[in-house]
Amino acid sequence: MQSPVLRRAGVFTWLIFALCVLFTLLIRAGAKREMLAYFVFYPPLMAEGEIWRLITPTFLHFSFYGSVIIHLLFNSLIWLNLGGWIEYCEKAWRLPLLFLSTALISNTAAYFSYGVAFGGLSGVAYGLIGYLWWAGRRVVLYRMILPTKMFYTFLAFLALGYTGLIGNIANSAHLGGLIAGIAFAALLPPRFKPLTAAQD
Repeated sequence: MQSPVLRRAGVFTWLIFALCVLFTLLIRAGAKREMLAYFVFYPPLMAEGEIWRLITPTFLHFSFYGSVIIHLLFNSLIWLNLGGWIEYCEKAWRLPLLFLSTALISNTAAYFSYGVAFGGLSGVAYGLIGYLWWAGRRVVLYRMILPTKMFYTFLAFLALGYTGLIGNIANSAHLGGLIAGIAFAALLPPRFKPLTAAQD
């Protein structure tokens, strides 16, 4: 039987997942440095017109505890589940705009903390977490998708990252994405598709 998570995820959700896999293969998880150089966040080249660098670090995944699969799988599971719900429930423009907003802010935050040495979908994942948590203050369905205890678990992981006990991770990207997701929900409350019974 097909997973309900996989059935729920829409075209945009799957597109971002596919781009993460594709870009990670292109750079060979960071081993192919000449290819990696085309996609990292680098303002001097962005000022010359290479604006794709604002977003492409989101698709780049590297080895974490000796395996790129761990990094990619962890981020992808959150994206497919939470992003899939948002795309399923809300109007078509919501998830793409949320993705772009959280990617831009989390990538910028990461650049000013680490330079070009970062990548991954986790900043956007934390953006989804922040969005659902704030929106869930008024929307019953979103409180069910992301219960308060689960939100606090993600916060605990974020705090643990700053201790250095779980390795070299992009803490600033996580925090930037979380704040961006909360701000998005506060400024642009959910816009549901017709017949979606998600409100109180």
